[in-house]
Amino acid sequence: MSTFDKKWIEEGFGQEAIKKMEELAKQLTQDKKSALSTSKLRKFFGEIKRIELLIKADGFEKHQMEVLMLGPKVAYDLGRDEKSGKSSTLEMYYEVFSKMLQSVTNEKSFKHFVLLQEALVAYHKYYYSTATSN
Repeated sequence: MSTFDKKWIEEGFGQEAIKKMEELAKQLTQDKKSALSTSKLRKFFGEIKRIELLIKADGFEKHQMEVLMLGPKVAYDLGRDEKSGKSSTLEMYYEVFSKMLQSVTNEKSFKHFVLLQEALVAYHKYYYSTATSN
């Protein structure tokens, strides 16, 4: 997804960003053998939501390091998958995830990041279910 616009994180987004998340979800589930699993994506999203709750309670500044650590956590899983030869879709996800994460600088931008990740998870579930049921 080479057309990610950092303004979607920094300022907010519209239908174009949602469509891009849908396109990414399709790409992540296209090949049944190497598709990014729903459980792996949910693991990352669960961590994002955990941090979101902390930020709501204590503010962004107090948990900024945890936000920054999201990138290395996805990179760790990518490294593990490269050993097993299943890294292509996770690498694609990591590339977009990293670009999005770099644009997170405050609570507002983190909220936009969370919402786009939520859209991705929803579309991924739909397309993953469709791909694995055929």
